[in-house]
Amino acid sequence: MSRWLCWVFLVLVGFVLASLLHFGLGTVAHATDGAESPVEESAPAVGNDSEFYPIAMSEAVDFLNGQSTPTLQSIVSCLPQRPAHLPVPKFSLLASRELNGGTYHYLNVYVDHGFGGQAEPWQTLVKQAGEACVNLIGLPSLQSLTQYVDLPTAVSFAVARYQELKRQNPTEFQSLTRAITSGGGLFVGTTRASFGSPMDDEHGCELFQEDKSALENLGVAVSSKCRAPSR
Repeated sequence: MSRWLCWVFLVLVGFVLASLLHFGLGTVAHATDGAESPVEESAPAVGNDSEFYPIAMSEAVDFLNGQSTPTLQSIVSCLPQRPAHLPVPKFSLLASRELNGGTYHYLNVYVDHGFGGQAEPWQTLVKQAGEACVNLIGLPSLQSLTQYVDLPTAVSFAVARYQELKRQNPTEFQSLTRAITSGGGLFVGTTRASFGSPMDDEHGCELFQEDKSALENLGVAVSSKCRAPSR
């Protein structure tokens, strides 16, 4: 009798252990399935969007003077690229100078941000040597052109920029010259929006040397309050 009871007890224990093992494996499998599904569903799509896109040959159009379009097309690979989700920039060749075995092209870059009106330009500088070219200023930035060319060349580029501003927007040019003559709060630096002349009440009137000389060449009396940028 005791032998029979032991056998029954062992059978029951085996049954219980088998049930627990089956339930445990099923729970683990269910948990694993539940963990894999969200990973598959939330896996990020692989994309190759870039912040900037290159300018095509047919897109290198001079905004103001179609006669200089061949020059733009010859340096199209070095023109500033188009920002993502914005129209292709338009360009205006301000001046070109031969220097140090190459040709330096100074251009206005117009980017339409969709706010209406004419896009305010910023300036870029491209060096061309034969069929090769290199972009020296690829994005709007506050810097003197004398980092790349000698002072006389930088002055000639600044003169071309101010002359173009005067031709396109005489009112803005007059406001600029009045502020510089009085030494008011104005920052003038090449490659900056609005022809390098946004208002800057914090720092007052600051001019790079090429800007100061260019304005004086154009007959503007630069105030003694205007100083070189300190940053």
